[in-house]
Amino acid sequence: HISFQFINNGQSKLHTSGNGKLKDVIYHIYGREIASNLLQAEYDTPGLKITGFLGKPIISRGNRNFENYYVNGRYARNSIISRAIEDAYKDFTMQHKYPFVVLHIEIDGEHVDVNVHPTKMELRFSQNEEIYRSLFEIIRNTISHRDFIPEVPVTEEKKETIIDLSGKVIKKVYVACDAGMGSSAMGASILRKKMKEAGFDDIE
Repeated sequence: HISFQFINNGQSKLHTSGNGKLKDVIYHIYGREIASNLLQAEYDTPGLKITGFLGKPIISRGNRNFENYYVNGRYARNSIISRAIEDAYKDFTMQHKYPFVVLHIEIDGEHVDVNVHPTKMELRFSQNEEIYRSLFEIIRNTISHRDFIPEVPVTEEKKETIIDLSGKVIKKVYVACDAGMGSSAMGASILRKKMKEAGFDDIE
């Protein structure tokens, strides 16, 4: 095992433990928030093996810089892999948000072409559809089996019925939520949707 330490102006900015545990490496590089919101991913079938960690949707970010994947031990970039990751998370993240992942992907070498780009960072696969489907399914299945919808406890509710000039009856409801959920856009959106389904026309 190898430990990395980055020192700048005499101060240690990064120091990994070197114990060989991927989750500990993620903690030392990305911090406690991300390390405490990870789901383990495991998939093993002849010709393809996937291991690593998937970030819960709550720690999604505004760019793709947190999508980390290694193919046969090589840090790589590939549009098929990126699309499979983002498509699997699509129903769990807000628009223009991207997931955090650290995945090790092992594929039979005969199906991988590393000579696409001089830096050998970009890869091409001979079985794009199979790679996409397998990766999409393992990610989707992992995150689908968890409940990521935040609870929005209602502490106070006041209903008011108003008749407008056209004679239409408008049901209006004012809801005060627990202060801890006040900043949850996802929770508020879900609450509004559920209440509209219940028949409330105007929600504030």
